[in-house]
Amino acid sequence: DRLQSKDISWVIYGGTALALHRLHFKIHDIDILTDKEGITSIMEELKGYVVTTNFSAKKSVCKFIINGIMIECKASTTHSPLTRQLDFITVAKHPIPVISLDNQLQAYQMCTRQKDQPKINIIKQHKKSLKRDYCEH
Repeated sequence: DRLQSKDISWVIYGGTALALHRLHFKIHDIDILTDKEGITSIMEELKGYVVTTNFSAKKSVCKFIINGIMIECKASTTHSPLTRQLDFITVAKHPIPVISLDNQLQAYQMCTRQKDQPKINIIKQHKKSLKRDYCEH
């Protein structure tokens, strides 16, 4: 509610985005991508929940714990999160901006981290099943 009532550019990404897209994936935290102005506004709005901050020329990260859930907020240094393709998924009557599966797949593939390979496989498998279902109808 707090983020939606403010003029902040933000989007859910990572494992939480996969779960919101109804892919079977166990999540451990919530990842939010914003811009430099957004991370400042989010920190102000959620200041009572801040656990750690890390600001440098290359990255800005702030971690919060709300109701026992770790939320990691990162500021993109290259572009606004709203320049990415977004999906809006309704949760508890609130439209939540979520990175599209295509953009999330692209981000995981660009990182080339071994820990992301299961997520890449889940997205690719899901996309294959969608294509197969579409072709069968």
